[in-house]
Amino acid sequence: MVNEGFGSVADSLGLTKFAPLREAARRMAPQTSVDVRVEVRARHTLERLGPTFIKIGQALSTRTDVIPPSFARELTKLQDDVTPMPFEDVQTIVEAEFGMGVDELFATFDREPLAAASIGQVHAATL
Repeated sequence: MVNEGFGSVADSLGLTKFAPLREAARRMAPQTSVDVRVEVRARHTLERLGPTFIKIGQALSTRTDVIPPSFARELTKLQDDVTPMPFEDVQTIVEAEFGMGVDELFATFDREPLAAASIGQVHAATL
């Protein structure tokens, strides 16, 4: 939250009473970009918090009776436009699951994903 400029929200929730958050809020406050819309920052925060929070954002994107339409439009991007996981993380997961690297398992493996979603992403590969 603090990294995306929501330090005041963390403060109002009483979360900054914890020393690491208080220090992070102090460090991040002057660097917060007011040029980035709050809706975009909220989406980025949900993406960074992981799959569960992305799912919450996806559900909220359909609820214009609960959140403003501008937030709903931005959160709709969580349906099919999630920031992909870095390829290095993909390699680590493949190695952990199969005991071999991507280059050993596949003849080809595209580093760029075809799609990314809240709980997975798709890469083109050939055996």
